[in-house]
Amino acid sequence: LGFALILHLSRALYALHRGRAAVAATAAGWLVVAGASLVLAPLLTDGGPDQVATLQALAVASSLGMTVAGGGLVLGVVRAAGRPAARGLPRTVAALVLAGLAAAWLGRASVTTVLGPSGDAGLARALGSGAAGAVVAGVVVVGLVALADRGVLRSLRPAATEAPHGGSQDSDLPH
Repeated sequence: LGFALILHLSRALYALHRGRAAVAATAAGWLVVAGASLVLAPLLTDGGPDQVATLQALAVASSLGMTVAGGGLVLGVVRAAGRPAARGLPRTVAALVLAGLAAAWLGRASVTTVLGPSGDAGLARALGSGAAGAVVAGVVVVGLVALADRGVLRSLRPAATEAPHGGSQDSDLPH
């Protein structure tokens, strides 16, 4: 979610001639990633070589930093464009968080099902289980967000604009 906010809202801030706000929020997020990585990696690994704990520390640090960056960018857009620019954001974030949790759980369950209880697999089976988990997670997120936040779907549909003669511009296009 944080990366998506960085990609989208930084461009919105640049278009609003608020590039400094975009850079400051994004840089703050990456500084949090670096700082949290320095703190969490030694804590979770007990100072020893533990690849799983190191990856977990980096994942948590990235999540924290991208959340900080995303929050800063939302604040920057609200300051630049007003509160209406963030209308519907709490509902969309809640829907995405819940859908993401469900997708993670169901995606992981599908990977475990394909791999079997031992988790030992060859390359083809491992790739297949990863692909299955990704498809399940993607379908779950899209489906749950579509159910929980219909405003997102409406915003994806192109709006028909009025043509000068009173008809829709879309109706003037060849089919």
